[in-house]
Amino acid sequence: MLRYKNHHNGYNVIDIGENKSAKDFANAAKKHNATVAGASAILSPVKAYCGNVNKALVDAGVRDNLIYIVGGWAFTDEQAEEYGADAAGISAIEAIRKVKMIKSGEMARLKDR
Repeated sequence: MLRYKNHHNGYNVIDIGENKSAKDFANAAKKHNATVAGASAILSPVKAYCGNVNKALVDAGVRDNLIYIVGGWAFTDEQAEEYGADAAGISAIEAIRKVKMIKSGEMARLKDR
């Protein structure tokens, strides 16, 4: 089930729910023409799955058209880069700040640094 939420930072957030497959994630990004995709992983063993999401975004043909940000407690830029993300944020607020910095050109995507 998709739920739409308005975010105070001007983003329309589409929540596809918890524990969804990487393919479900990519399909939702493609269906809604997403400009930003974010994945949260709090537990260390789950963090590597963010790489699967990146691969699914690539396979769906949408990865080059969006900013992919990952986050969760103790998520590092090094891990984010390893999993193909453009940046990492340890909180939703930090993630949005980094997305804005990438969009403005103030910060390069991890792969471009």
